[in-house]
Amino acid sequence: MKKIVLQEYQAHVYDEYVIHGNTAVFRCQVPDFMKEFLTVTSWTRDDGLVIVHHKNAGAKYIVLKDGELHIRNAARGDSFKKYRCLIKNILTGSVTPSVSAGQLIVTDPTGSIPPRITSGRPGILIREGENAELPCTAQGYPVPQYIWYRRENNRLMPLIIGDQMMLVNGSLFIERTRAQDSGKYVCTVNNSIGEVRVETELTVYGNLSVSLYPAQLTTESGRSATLNCSVQGYPVHSITWFKDTRHLVTSNRVRLIANQVLHITSVLREDQGMYQCFVYGSLQSIQSAAQIILSEDAPVLKYVFSRQTIQPGERFSLRCVAAGNPIPRVTWSLDSRPIPENHRVQYGDFVSIHAEVVSFVNVSSARSEDGGVYECRAQNEAGSVSHKERVDVLGAPFIRAMNNVTVVDGDSLFYHCPASGYPLPTVTWSKDGRELPFNERQQVNLNGSFFIKDITRETDEGTYICSAINKQKERIQKELHVRVMKKPQINPFAFPKRLAEGNHVIVTCSVLTGDPPITIRWLKDGMTLNKKMLNIDESSMGHLGSALVFNSVGRSHNGNYTCMAENAAGESNFTATMLVNVPPRWRVEPADATAVVGDSVVFDCQAEGYPQPLIRWKKASGESSATRNFKSIISNYHIQTLENGSLSIKDLTEEDRGHYLCEAANGVGADLSTVVRLSVHVAAHFTTPFRVHRVSKGDSLNIQCEAIGENPIKIEWSKDKVVLNSNTDTRYNIKDELTSKGKISALTVSMPDRRDSALFSCTAINAFGKDDTNIQVLVEEVPDPPSEILATDVSSRGVVLSWSVPYTGNSPVTKYVLYWKTASGDSWSSDSKKIEIPGSNTSVPISGLLPMTTYHFKLQAENVIGRSSFGEVITITTDEEVPSEPPTHVEAIALSTHSIRVLWKPPPASGIHGKIRGYYVGHKVRNSQDHLIYKTIEESEFDTTLECTITNLRRATEYNVIVQAFNNRGTGPPSKEIYVKTHENDPPPSPTLRVVSSTSSAVVLGWDISSVDSNPVK
Repeated sequence: MKKIVLQEYQAHVYDEYVIHGNTAVFRCQVPDFMKEFLTVTSWTRDDGLVIVHHKNAGAKYIVLKDGELHIRNAARGDSFKKYRCLIKNILTGSVTPSVSAGQLIVTDPTGSIPPRITSGRPGILIREGENAELPCTAQGYPVPQYIWYRRENNRLMPLIIGDQMMLVNGSLFIERTRAQDSGKYVCTVNNSIGEVRVETELTVYGNLSVSLYPAQLTTESGRSATLNCSVQGYPVHSITWFKDTRHLVTSNRVRLIANQVLHITSVLREDQGMYQCFVYGSLQSIQSAAQIILSEDAPVLKYVFSRQTIQPGERFSLRCVAAGNPIPRVTWSLDSRPIPENHRVQYGDFVSIHAEVVSFVNVSSARSEDGGVYECRAQNEAGSVSHKERVDVLGAPFIRAMNNVTVVDGDSLFYHCPASGYPLPTVTWSKDGRELPFNERQQVNLNGSFFIKDITRETDEGTYICSAINKQKERIQKELHVRVMKKPQINPFAFPKRLAEGNHVIVTCSVLTGDPPITIRWLKDGMTLNKKMLNIDESSMGHLGSALVFNSVGRSHNGNYTCMAENAAGESNFTATMLVNVPPRWRVEPADATAVVGDSVVFDCQAEGYPQPLIRWKKASGESSATRNFKSIISNYHIQTLENGSLSIKDLTEEDRGHYLCEAANGVGADLSTVVRLSVHVAAHFTTPFRVHRVSKGDSLNIQCEAIGENPIKIEWSKDKVVLNSNTDTRYNIKDELTSKGKISALTVSMPDRRDSALFSCTAINAFGKDDTNIQVLVEEVPDPPSEILATDVSSRGVVLSWSVPYTGNSPVTKYVLYWKTASGDSWSSDSKKIEIPGSNTSVPISGLLPMTTYHFKLQAENVIGRSSFGEVITITTDEEVPSEPPTHVEAIALSTHSIRVLWKPPPASGIHGKIRGYYVGHKVRNSQDHLIYKTIEESEFDTTLECTITNLRRATEYNVIVQAFNNRGTGPPSKEIYVKTHENDPPPSPTLRVVSSTSSAVVLGWDISSVDSNPVK
């Protein structure tokens, strides 16, 4: 569980400058201590546009998951718009905008610029199935191109952009990530000037899950056992095994076949327990547990011997059969004593085919001394079971020898007289000639045992006699010697109260009673006392006690001292506590510190003593020793006293410099204190990271940057990241001036021009730090004339003109002015027309033109500074149009009974609309329902006169005649119908001459006349 303290925070967005045509990147800057609790929900523009997360390939705006805003193909129209980020606090759910807005400044390139990466990530971690965003944006001129590769075996393989992968403005988006998408991706950015790369390692992880199975494995001793650690998810960095919360120790018997498989051959009892496999991934570590249990069965007696009465010299055998898991071990005793093995008495066991232990005792020739209570006991790790029964041997009473007994004073004594013989003798006990019991603490049982409680040396130590007598008055007795020992008893001791450091102390541990030899030893806080380390002398008084001599007590002597006295009867102990009051003294004494504004500093102040000193910090309100007044410091986010007594100050300001007092007190002796000085230096820095400065071309350019910090400060100017040297470039004049806060550096250009539209940077350096500020200088001038004017969608009466945005002169184009005239027009001033176009447009439709007419167009751009010169004049000829007027002066003349001639003139020039490619001459019988019959007259058939002859007509018939002109676009309207009638009769044919006769002075001619259509010759 993580403890979180809600703190105030602010988000900031700073100005962003970008080269025209490139992608701009805005970031939402939040404090590091709040980053994991904040997320960017959207961005807003100052005109009300709301931008949310999406990644459409053609989108102008893209918001990444981490909140970055990418603005693609930045144009001059995007300049000077301001953007804010909206952040959501996942702890409180509140959504707040950034306190500052960043302005987008689009600049024109002043030359070729190699690419420079502006957004990239070294590594990205993503959950399987989620969409991954691999940003890659750069700036350069010409606008750079992006190519993505994947690194495979140290080779770069081009990515295939498809359904799963999408390239948006250079950034790579991978949808529905899979494990195989993990790897290293390389974005290559290049233009004609250079190339840069950014490499991103994508790690796709799946939620880890682990199962150790079987969860409970029950097996028998000596068998094999296998545990499998089944893991799902990825990546898996390591698998670690534990047994009973400790790292598993492997061996030839306990080994890992693989990281996920544990195999134990010949399971032992020590292998029982809890096993865990821990799986460690990129973000998770999980575990699963299993238990190995040895299947243990407590012993059971399958067969036992019964009570027997044996004749002297007879052979007898006792047998017990036991079963259990593990196989039990069987032991035998006679009257609670081990059975001595000799030539008459033998015992042993074996394991049957049923895994049962068969144990036996064989006596070859019974004697009276072999009688008694026999017991067989079967025992394994799961438990024990026993069976006892008497075996009587006929004969006189017999008592086995009894070992001496030692009893601790105050304990109880139980003892059984090992008497045998049959019939069973009567057993009695006596001491000092008196038969037991002779007091209330003594008890004698019928089976020959006695019991004494609360033994004391004075009354119970001595010789006890066991007597056995049968009915034949045969009697035997044996002695039992009982010794009563006293364990040590310690006389309570104590340390003096209110001990002070340096006091001399002697503490004695004396033994009031106890049998020697007595061993005395000392413990401190439960551990063996290290007298040498603590400088303690010990004086031994033998078995009477021991004394500790403290020559000079201190804090290290505080603790619990235990005196332990031990002898053969037992041990006793007594514990006393020593408390030494120790005045405070420095463990870590604070020292003066030096830091820089914005840094953090920690004054280590640690004191020791007893009781533990309390640390307090105070700050002086005055600087001189005479006026210092220390006041207690109240902890807050900025300054706080840590648990170990140290003072932490974050985000130092100049107000934090001064004297601080660390005071340690515990109520013992004088308080301990020391004064330290905190020197806070001011690193060279600027208050504004970026600003825009505008100047009109020809005016003087004056820009300055004020560096705040401790002098000496060195200020260096650069232009487009190239250091300026006013000695070599005389256009630039740089002057520095010291101030009470730092230094001001001014740069002057008397006649700025387009070259000075650049990013000027000031870099300030002093002994404590370095900072820079950027000034985007925009030299404003009239724009360049529009270029790349193209005519699109040319028609017969209109045209659409488009052009490229010219250099704007660092001031937005407010409008374009277009002039046009016919090619035949003499003067632009008197014969032209004009139209004004908004500066946001780069195309305009022109209508009202004449078909098949050549026009001249020229264009100007205008901003607040002025109007540009004209660009190149372009010439456009409109398309043809179907003639709009019919041919004129149409007439028809009958040539004969079967033919007519049609004559006409072209349509008026205003109605031709192109080049006449020919005419259609149509005719039909007047008032008939027939369709017109057309004859086509091509352009190649034109002569000086437009005419045609129509033949194969009817005699004396009236015809309608029309004429239509046509060009490449189509046929014009027909002329007005005219009427013509063929002749009733044709003129006769010419006669055929012949010579009838001739003389020298005369000839006689003759001719033949043929009749045509029965028309006589008149």
